[in-house]
Amino acid sequence: MTDIQKRETRYLLHQQTSFINRYVCLVVLLLMVLSSSVGWADEAADDYLAAAKLYSKGRYELAADSFQSFIKKNPKHSKVAVAQLYLGNALVRLDQRKKARAVLRKFVGQFPTNKNRADALYRIAECSYFIKDYSAAEKEFQRFLKKAPTHEFIEWALPYLGDTQIRLNHPKQAAIQFQKSLKKFPRGRMAEDSKFGLAKSYEMLKQIKKAIKLYQELATRSQGERAPQAQVNLATIYFDQKKYNDAIAAYQLLIKRFPKNDLVPFAHLNIGYAWYQQKKHTKAIQAFKQAAQKKEQAPVANYWMGLSYKSTGRFSVAAKVLKKLYEADSKTPLAKETLYQWADCELRQEHYKKAKELFLKVVSKYPKTEAAAASLHMAGEAAFLLEKTDEAEKLVNQFTRNYPESAMRMHHQILNARVLNAKGGKENLSQAIQLFESVIQQSTISRTRFLARYHLTSLLQRSKKDKQAIVTVTPLTNQAKKEGAGYEFVDAFVLAGNSFLNLKKYKEANGMMAEYLSRLPKGALADQALSTRAIAEAEQGEKETAHSLLSKLISDFPKSKWGVSTLRLIAERAYGNKDFAWSTQLFSQLIDKGTKTTFHPAALSGLAWSQFGEKKYEEAAKTFALFVKQYPDNKQLAPEAAFMQGRSYKEARRIDSAATAFSDAFKKYAPKKAASPQAEQKPPLRYVYLAGLQAARMYRNQKKTKEANAAYNLLLEKFPQAESLDKLLDEWALLNYGAENFEQADKIFRRLIQERPQSDLADNALLSLAESDLLAGKLAAAKASFIKLKTDKRADAVVREVAMSHLVSIATEEQKWEDVRDNAKLFLKHFSKSRRADYVQFQYAEALLHFQDYAEAKKILIVLYARRKALLEKKNVWFPRVWVLLAEIAIKNKEYDDVVKYVEELRAQEDRPTYFYQAEEILGRMHIRKKEFAKAQKVLQRVLDDKNARRTETAAKSQFFIAECYLYQKKKDYKNAQKAYFKVYSLYNSTEWQSAALFQVGQCDEALGNRKKAIESYQDLIKEFPKSKFVPKAKKRLVAIAQ
Repeated sequence: MTDIQKRETRYLLHQQTSFINRYVCLVVLLLMVLSSSVGWADEAADDYLAAAKLYSKGRYELAADSFQSFIKKNPKHSKVAVAQLYLGNALVRLDQRKKARAVLRKFVGQFPTNKNRADALYRIAECSYFIKDYSAAEKEFQRFLKKAPTHEFIEWALPYLGDTQIRLNHPKQAAIQFQKSLKKFPRGRMAEDSKFGLAKSYEMLKQIKKAIKLYQELATRSQGERAPQAQVNLATIYFDQKKYNDAIAAYQLLIKRFPKNDLVPFAHLNIGYAWYQQKKHTKAIQAFKQAAQKKEQAPVANYWMGLSYKSTGRFSVAAKVLKKLYEADSKTPLAKETLYQWADCELRQEHYKKAKELFLKVVSKYPKTEAAAASLHMAGEAAFLLEKTDEAEKLVNQFTRNYPESAMRMHHQILNARVLNAKGGKENLSQAIQLFESVIQQSTISRTRFLARYHLTSLLQRSKKDKQAIVTVTPLTNQAKKEGAGYEFVDAFVLAGNSFLNLKKYKEANGMMAEYLSRLPKGALADQALSTRAIAEAEQGEKETAHSLLSKLISDFPKSKWGVSTLRLIAERAYGNKDFAWSTQLFSQLIDKGTKTTFHPAALSGLAWSQFGEKKYEEAAKTFALFVKQYPDNKQLAPEAAFMQGRSYKEARRIDSAATAFSDAFKKYAPKKAASPQAEQKPPLRYVYLAGLQAARMYRNQKKTKEANAAYNLLLEKFPQAESLDKLLDEWALLNYGAENFEQADKIFRRLIQERPQSDLADNALLSLAESDLLAGKLAAAKASFIKLKTDKRADAVVREVAMSHLVSIATEEQKWEDVRDNAKLFLKHFSKSRRADYVQFQYAEALLHFQDYAEAKKILIVLYARRKALLEKKNVWFPRVWVLLAEIAIKNKEYDDVVKYVEELRAQEDRPTYFYQAEEILGRMHIRKKEFAKAQKVLQRVLDDKNARRTETAAKSQFFIAECYLYQKKKDYKNAQKAYFKVYSLYNSTEWQSAALFQVGQCDEALGNRKKAIESYQDLIKEFPKSKFVPKAKKRLVAIAQ
């Protein structure tokens, strides 16, 4: 039923996705509030505007750098507070929430009276939540709720806090938050999530009736997002309660209400399990058939379908199902069991040859498993049934050699006897007689028969064939009950008692030993009988009686080996039965026997483990420490005890002590030389390795980066070839990444790639290194890595997806439009359904525009435009530029109505983008083309008045076309045109438009008769813009003026 257990993970993933979607909405809302407060009165505001512009373009890395630079250069500027908020949110967009939290915490400390302080408090808590620092998140959400009890974000904060407390295993407190949320926002956007969280809280609190009621309410809302999962959780509760019919009904209701939901196949599978549990195999088969329609769970469903057919006696059908399943994929986790069950179905159909072949295949493929032992035995059985006695004997001998301790040995001995009997011969028959009790059957002498029974019972008992032993010895015990203490075979009671004990028939075992002791209380086997009685009473939960018998055994037979061994055995069984309080008492008694006894180390270890089981972690830690002190050289138990000392402190939440204990354990028992491969997989080095690993992780969790780095370094120095080396290196690198030790993280990632190039984490490491190069401005190195990942077939699809999207963005940044086009096409071929696909499509269209492929660019943009409602809801910063590019294409195609349409639609958007002025500029050019010069100048002036356009190339272009309008008119206005051109030249930093404007200034001078000024303008153009396309024209005009 492992699939049912997955519901918890499904719940957490689903809930996190839901919260993330809401989080994006909150960020956008905050930015709208912030943007309205920005002023532009001073020069520093230019830097601020540049940073905000970068943010609005979605270039969050550069935006973060720019905001940091602005804050550093202008620490007392009025916009520092807002800049810090922008910086925090840019870091959030970069998924650097730990950094974002630090920035926002600093903001809260520096600006305690800022009107946006409550927003920042909320965002701090949210960051902690997403970096899984739930302890901090809990406190921060509580602080926000206390400081801002009427804030609009409370609608999100309450369920967030509740979910945080669920993750901290505080369901009682979580329930309170969800209840508050529902009371305050009964129909709010988070109401359904809150009800689901409340149901989950009740479930964790074992308030099942309340949980069921809420799940039922959620499940009845057919349009509710949580309805399907609620229905599954409801069914799962019924299943866990073994209310299988209720579980089936609940799963069937899910299928009926939500027939297209992804959970439907899961429901069919669990319906099958529920029917199977009730032994209603025909119904189970139908459910498993439906479950098998889902490819991912088809192997499991088909396996259980085969077993269901087998349980109904339809072995032929079962064999076909299992055969098809195995041959489809012989490497699945169920392959071994599938092959074995298939073979067994063939055997039951008397297809002995086929069965033998399949059983031997199990032995060959899985030689070290219990299934192999069972299969070898069954192969021998099949050979025997085929009357191939020599082959059967060969298989029996192979079994004896390879699996002498198998659970099948009882049946194997029977088969061995059958084979020997079939072979014939004096020696073989002699052995068979011993096994088949032929001496007992043939003897005519009573004592001989009883003696044979007695010895056969001993033999069978030593062979652990206790059922046969009891059958064999029963005539002896029946006779012994009629006789007195002097009966020759009174010891049969002890033999029978031992077999009953081995079979866990404790009542019968106790009775047999009592019969013996009633006759011979001081007999030769009295100590053994007392031992068995004490064990039997202990196993039946009669601790007082067991203790009394144990005390009698020790006092009456102080030198008997059974006293101490029984005390130890009962102590170990008490521990095995999780009766830790009793095992603590018994191990303590054993320790009182003295430190010089051979069992003292085991007793001390057992006591420590028992205290640990009792959750007396402080006491356990001391006892484990005592073991290490008294037996530091015990190669097997000392490293284990040292490790468990640390674990005990950890459970006691003495984190510093635990970290120290783990560290000390590792240093004390770490190998002097580097361990060989796989060495850490077996005790005692297993405990040494785990101690080092726990030390490193605990320092990491305590944010003691220096100590954690030292611990990881030492661990890998001693275990450089650990099986999970790649995972350790990845973990270590991520520690440094989280601590912003990026250089160290990159160094470790490089080691991972070098030492485990075939690891499935190597591509992630290379991706991280490439992104580090990208952030460091090493575009060539980053690009080379991204290209390598793009072409690496072993790389995860997600890694290749990210790498290829980076290549598109790098090419766009570099304006290498051929690369943009080629990489975008490749990306869209492989990742057309990626969440990044829309943006790549947009970049692709932008590249096509630069190649003047307007028709193809328009096709792409129109597809995006058709999905505008959904894409606008995602708040993608780039998406409104679709309108801008469509307007640009429309003006190229002289589709002026479309130009107006796109510009006005963009203007009407609630979240109008900061680059809207670009659309206005296109509208202005359209009016010029239509010779509506006054309208053009009015529109273009709006571009200049837009604070977002300040000092931009678009503003320079608009200023240029304002000037052009003066010359396009019938009555050319050279004077005003020249003033307008000069503004382009003097105010903007754009070679293209400055040089064009300066040439036009000279043209106006010529038209106005100012030849001298015209010459100066042309000469300035040649000097200041030597690579401009207007230089040849300027030189030509200078020649013309000179003539």
